Amino acid sequence: KDLKVWCYTDKRSRKYQQIMANPNVGVADRNLQLEGTAVLKGHPLDDENSDFIEAYKTNQPENFERTSNRQFKRSRPEFRVIEIYPKRITLLKMGSRFEENEAYILDVVNEKAYRFQGNSNFESKAYQEYY
Repeated sequence: KDLKVWCYTDKRSRKYQQIMANPNVGVADRNLQLEGTAVLKGHPLDDENSDFIEAYKTNQPENFERTSNRQFKRSRPEFRVIEIYPKRITLLKMGSRFEENEAYILDVVNEKAYRFQGNSNFESKAYQEYY
C-alpha cells in the first residue's frame, strides 16, 4: 500500500535487534531488490496494524490462516510488524545468451525511474555511475 512493504517477526530475533540499532534495510527476493527505512510497529493485532492484517488476509489467505492461529494470538506478545518505506526498488531481468540484461530502478526519493541495458552483468557505464 502506497509502496509500503510489511513483514512481521519475533521481537527477540536478531533481525529485530538490528533494525532497532539501524533502520536502513535491504530486502531481496529472486530478481527484486528493495532498499528502504524500517519502522518497528506493535503486535500484528494492534489497531495501528489493521492495514497489514487486511493486506495479509487478502493477498496470502492460506499463510494468514496458518500464522494467525499460531503467532498472531494476543497470548503471543513477542510478534511485531515491520513497516518498510522503500527508497529504491530494483528489478533485474537477466537475458538469455542472445539477449541483453536489463535493470529497472525506481528511485522513490527523487521520484525518477531508470532502465539500464548491458550484456555483462550490468557493467554498463551508466549503471555503474548510478550506483
